[in-house]
Amino acid sequence: MRSLVMVCLMMACLLFQAPAQAQQREIGQYVVLPPRDVLVTVTSQPNCPLKIEDADFLYRVDKPGMMLRYKVRNVSEKPISLFILDKWNSDSGGGTLTLWDAGARSRQALMPGETLELQREGIDYKLTPLTNDLRNKLNLKNELQILYVLLVNEVDFVDGSVYKDKETSTRVSALFEKLNAQ
Repeated sequence: MRSLVMVCLMMACLLFQAPAQAQQREIGQYVVLPPRDVLVTVTSQPNCPLKIEDADFLYRVDKPGMMLRYKVRNVSEKPISLFILDKWNSDSGGGTLTLWDAGARSRQALMPGETLELQREGIDYKLTPLTNDLRNKLNLKNELQILYVLLVNEVDFVDGSVYKDKETSTRVSALFEKLNAQ
């Protein structure tokens, strides 16, 4: 009987471990591509309550993929409950980059003065140095290949007020569409 109980306990442990292991995310290997290869710019939005900072382009080297790494900072005097960031690029268009909702993240808000790093090294990605061999493998030629433009589309505050700048996003999109059509 004791052996049967032990076997059942061991099987139960294995059953509970398998889903937990399946839920672990794979952390990709990335390199930061310098601005001479891929330029990530942030749109000037003087009255915007949210600032995008420290934007970089990360290229995945262990399999196809890329990531835009950046931080956002609440420069307003009110807590932010939601924000929408857009990205547009000179190669293939763009759209919504991030929809951050405090309620969906078990947070109350992004507080005034607080900075939020949306992609975290060691959790969302691992960095690999960009060596000359890797530059050659990636066919980087020391010339600008693509331009990314990041901007704040909308910010919702805890008090119910809203900042919107859809017009800037629409104009940047139209410009890139016009340039790509030529």
